[in-house]
Amino acid sequence: MVIATTHSFIFGLSALVSLLPATLYALSPRAVPVGPQTPRASGLFWLLGAVAFAGSIAWTAAQFAAGWRTGFAPSLWLIIVVTLALYGGLAAASREARRLAAPLFVYLCLMAVPAVLWSGAPERPLVGPFGAWMTAHIMAAVLAYALATLAAVAGVGVLLREGALKRKAPPGSSLAARMPAVADGERLQSRLLSAAAVFLAIGLISGMANQYGETGALLPLTHKVILAFVAFVLVVALLLLHSRLGVGGRRLARVLLGAYLVLAFAYPGVKFVTDVLIGGS
Repeated sequence: MVIATTHSFIFGLSALVSLLPATLYALSPRAVPVGPQTPRASGLFWLLGAVAFAGSIAWTAAQFAAGWRTGFAPSLWLIIVVTLALYGGLAAASREARRLAAPLFVYLCLMAVPAVLWSGAPERPLVGPFGAWMTAHIMAAVLAYALATLAAVAGVGVLLREGALKRKAPPGSSLAARMPAVADGERLQSRLLSAAAVFLAIGLISGMANQYGETGALLPLTHKVILAFVAFVLVVALLLLHSRLGVGGRRLARVLLGAYLVLAFAYPGVKFVTDVLIGGS
């Protein structure tokens, strides 16, 4: 495997470190006090979130400064930046969404670790011209994955909160007690999942249009394409189960996490195999 060069490791590690203060604060009980009402976010919440975003976007912009990057590590950092940007807007609009800061920042830190370790992995060159369809495809794919990430985090919140209720855990400052109420978590999950489904569909359609314009073939049966279609079908099925049959709670959250895992295999997972496992062997 190809490990990061000294330069990329230091700058990537700096970006990872910028995520840590917001993560530690989100995990602390004072970040979201337990109670029926979620108070307004403190200035420290926004300040540390801004530090995390600034550190991540600075390193991401530096990686993409010379042109579009297709590698495993740059793709992960792009996902982190877009997810943070979307979450910032969501947290500003929804008090309940701020309760999801702890699992979100923990997950983004975990995502940043392999991006730091394998930032020196070789990249496969972008095939074909960077036209309008390719631009639409990439933008839709990144937005879909970021929205699916937020939906999966909302699903984790539902699992934690409902699990605490079933255990009849006493109220306190535990992480589960600070998650959104189950009904609120399900609403967030459903809305984010719906938005992810829209961008997944746009990504698939624009990808097919780009492929047809370049090769005349509508849909190559690659691992990435197959997994993306499977993830899209699962997401649509989840939305139908929730809206038509009223399936919710832990059952819906578990299936959602399964669908997110398939999507992860389709996007960063395939890049990890091609760039790190195969490219670095």
